[in-house]
Amino acid sequence: MELLAEGPRSYTGIRSTLLAHDPAPSEGEIDAVLRKLASLGLVRKGPQWTLADAGTTALRELDYLDRLPAAAGAGLAARVAQLNPGVAHPARRYDYWLGGKDNFAADRLSAEEFERLVPGLRAGVRSNRDVLRRIVRHLAAEEGIRQFLDIGTGLPTADNTHEVAQAVAPASRVVYVDNDPLVLAHARALLTSSPQGRTAYIDADLREPGTILGSPELRDTLDLAQPIALLLIAVLHFIPGDGVVQPLVAELVDVLPAGSFVAITHLTGDFLPPPVVQRHEEMQRSGRSDFWMRGKAEVTGLFDGLDLLEPGVVPPTKWRPDADTPDYDLDVVNGWVGVARKDA
Repeated sequence: MELLAEGPRSYTGIRSTLLAHDPAPSEGEIDAVLRKLASLGLVRKGPQWTLADAGTTALRELDYLDRLPAAAGAGLAARVAQLNPGVAHPARRYDYWLGGKDNFAADRLSAEEFERLVPGLRAGVRSNRDVLRRIVRHLAAEEGIRQFLDIGTGLPTADNTHEVAQAVAPASRVVYVDNDPLVLAHARALLTSSPQGRTAYIDADLREPGTILGSPELRDTLDLAQPIALLLIAVLHFIPGDGVVQPLVAELVDVLPAGSFVAITHLTGDFLPPPVVQRHEEMQRSGRSDFWMRGKAEVTGLFDGLDLLEPGVVPPTKWRPDADTPDYDLDVVNGWVGVARKDA
């Protein structure tokens, strides 16, 4: 695959290059590997062998793993290898919507089905990313927060949490949490802190708050006696069920000291026409959607016992917009956002 990344090659060219290696593979081994790579959709056979889009992405994942420290990468490479490029993946689908390159054909097909359901969806995804930037900047610049716990990190892109926070206060500390091996591989390779600050990464599931809170990485990086911003950005809607997420959020909030903040963004169907909601429910039943949309009342209930900042629970484009914030239609944004302070 690395040979084909340099450009198309004939079988003769591939064979002559590989046979020059020490030890050299046999011709039978070369044939078997090429057939296997082709069956996985990583390479294509034509007049010349070429690297497919999936192969390019796979090489990029391997590069991220190679850049990990040995201890950080222990066990992670095996988990990444188990990912099936033929099955749509939430983080890779989100990456595609944001214009990234770390996605496969299955992710793009799934993403495009959602776009047919909700035309303009990409604008809504961008608005969610934009509001994360505004929230972190506000908390760092206006509220003096220097510690962030970002659960459900997603694949790295522009304006990651530590980049926004450390642009305001270089000594800011950020702990990223995800249970997705692909995300963790990227995060550990790419999300590096400023010299004054610190970043750490926890392999844990939001549905098990105790694992997150008991993690040595959390306690080594964040001071639990000082205010922390808990970020739950576009992650709770991957947990299905009515009334399921509130106790998870409450358990996390319970350990935060006074002066901490909680920020949540969540997908909703409140602005969608009933026929669109019904079609989405059909996608859920058939396993083609992993989203669980919640209404404003349930999202607002996640902040019970906290002091909501103005303007309260609102669509992403309405939360403290700046001059560059587009005013998208609500049926494009399809989300609720809130930020609240824990006073006691």
